[in-house]
Amino acid sequence: MKRDQLKEQAEKTREEADQVKKERDEVQVTVEVLDKKVELLEQSLEEARANAKWSWRRRMKRAAEG
Repeated sequence: MKRDQLKEQAEKTREEADQVKKERDEVQVTVEVLDKKVELLEQSLEEARANAKWSWRRRMKRAAEG
């Protein structure tokens, strides 16, 4: 009887461990996706800043010319 209970408990523990591993893998994928999104947003922000700076310089040049 005790042996059967231990086997059941071991099986439940293995199932729980498998579930935790699956959830960990899902979280890892989510983190990787979010890291990529952050990278793309940072790149987009840099491009927007560069465009704004260029646009500002062009406006200042036009204002100085006339």
